[in-house]
Amino acid sequence: RHQILVVDDNREFCQLMRDFLTRINYDIIVFNSVEEAVTSLKSRQHRQVDLIITELHFRRTTPAEALSLLQP
Repeated sequence: RHQILVVDDNREFCQLMRDFLTRINYDIIVFNSVEEAVTSLKSRQHRQVDLIITELHFRRTTPAEALSLLQP
């Protein structure tokens, strides 16, 4: 199964994405901040992700910084 990473500080959106994507047979990892996602990905707690869904405007991170940090 393909693995999708969802990073968004809106918990309701994350839950909606988790529910929908799980129903159509994807493995979903959800984080509510870029920092949490980066820490988890760098510690290799998760295998390689196939797709990242994220918002563009985080409170403490610019879009460019977020994309840079989330790249493998």
